Amino acid sequence: MKKIIAASLLSMFLLVGCKKNENIPVERIEVSPTSITVSGQGEKLTATIFPSNATDKSVHWKSSNTGVVIVTQDGTLGMVAPGTATVTATTVDGNHSASCSVTVK
Repeated sequence: MKKIIAASLLSMFLLVGCKKNENIPVERIEVSPTSITVSGQGEKLTATIFPSNATDKSVHWKSSNTGVVIVTQDGTLGMVAPGTATVTATTVDGNHSASCSVTVK
């Protein structure tokens, strides 16, 4: 009888103690730097997601003016022509974004 009670209590403890995989949402995003002047290829922007343990830290990058600067999905800038553009990183859920002002010389 004691073994049955102990096994039952252990089972209940394990069920209560186990958490399902929780989705930890993004609370905010920052892009670094927030402003940059470039004259060559290969500059890279960084997106930082908060909290650091968010479930999905993926972002989509976009340039407001692809005639001036293009951006790859890892944040690398490609200069096209002199001018200005805003490069924005948006979380995959679309709820948060941050940007960098880019001037191409």
